[in-house]
Amino acid sequence: MNLNRFAVLSSVLAGLGFGVMGSAQAGIVWFTDRSAWSAAAGAASFTEDFSSFAADQSFRSSAVALNGMTIQQEGSGDFRNLVETPPTQFDDNNGTSHASMFTDFGATTVRISFSELNGAFGGESWIGTPAEGAQLAVFDGAIELGAMNLTDGAGDFLGYVLTGGSTASSLLFRSVSEISGGTGEGFGFDNLAGVNATAVPEPGTLALAGLALAGIAASRRRKQ
Repeated sequence: MNLNRFAVLSSVLAGLGFGVMGSAQAGIVWFTDRSAWSAAAGAASFTEDFSSFAADQSFRSSAVALNGMTIQQEGSGDFRNLVETPPTQFDDNNGTSHASMFTDFGATTVRISFSELNGAFGGESWIGTPAEGAQLAVFDGAIELGAMNLTDGAGDFLGYVLTGGSTASSLLFRSVSEISGGTGEGFGFDNLAGVNATAVPEPGTLALAGLALAGIAASRRRKQ
């Protein structure tokens, strides 16, 4: 995928207020708006809202299978890191089933591994920064493609689309900074969606999506 052409689309979407975060990270563009991400990423190859889980299921010591991916804690730690179902114990979500995560700087991380090579991914986070700060990092094998911090909001979207032929094999959630006294970062993650690398639209499709969004915005302005 041509980075320059994708940057043009990103600029158009950002100008329309569609939450595109231009990134200096080679091969990756970040989004904070689900609609803009969906327009750029194309139809989701898989989604996960955890509604199929009938009871809490820990992923601290073994991987838990999700749609199109698995999730598992890496490193030490015996706190949270479970698919949590109502009634919820932790106040890190809107009360529905979700992934309740905990990361600790240098000690505890959480990895989502994709069943197929990934080209785009997004999800919503809850309360990701009150302590050590949580970060989502994208990996192709052992190579880190880029990273972005989560926010402290409730249900804030964060997603990416890979460009230039880049693909991802996994994501890693980790703490940004260390706080003494054993305090890590607890947060919720929900409403996941991903696009397999083979299904991410080509630049021409992305450009058409940008033009369509621009036309919608212009139509709205005329009506107003």
